[in-house]
Amino acid sequence: MEDQKILELLWDRSDSAIDALSNSFGHRLYQTAINILNSPQDAEEVVNDTYLALWNTIPPERPLSLAGYVHRTGRNLALKKLRFSLHASKKTDRAAARSVFLPENHLVKCFRISVRTASTSSRSSRADIRSTPLRRELSCTNASEVATRTA
Repeated sequence: MEDQKILELLWDRSDSAIDALSNSFGHRLYQTAINILNSPQDAEEVVNDTYLALWNTIPPERPLSLAGYVHRTGRNLALKKLRFSLHASKKTDRAAARSVFLPENHLVKCFRISVRTASTSSRSSRADIRSTPLRRELSCTNASEVATRTA
C-alpha cells in the first residue's frame, strides 16, 4: 500500500492502518530491532511499540516520508530499550557483586578499623593511609576476623 494511503488511514484512525503498517514496514522494522537488540522477544515488543507510537503521533503530525518516520521511530525505540536493558544489567551486576562480598556493615567496620589505626599512628600521611594495614583490614573475610583484629 502507498505511504499516502497509510497516512490517510492513520489520520482517520482506521483499524486497518496498523495492518497496512505491518504489511508495508513490519519485516524491515523487525530486522532493524533484532540487529540492535539481538533478542526476538524484545524486537517484537519494539515493533509493537513502534505501531503504538505511530498511532499516537501521526494525527497531530503529518510526516513527509512515512517510511523514514516509521524506521526512525522504530530505531529510536530499539536503542532506548537497549540502553534500558544495559542499565538494568549493570544494576544487577552491582547487586550480584555486593552479594558475593561481605555485607556492607562488615566492610564499614573494616574501613573504620583501618582508618582508626592509620590515624592513631604518629604523623600519619596519605602514604600511611594507603599502606598495607588498610588493605589488610579491608580484606578481612568474616566477623570473627574483624573481632580478632580489633582486639
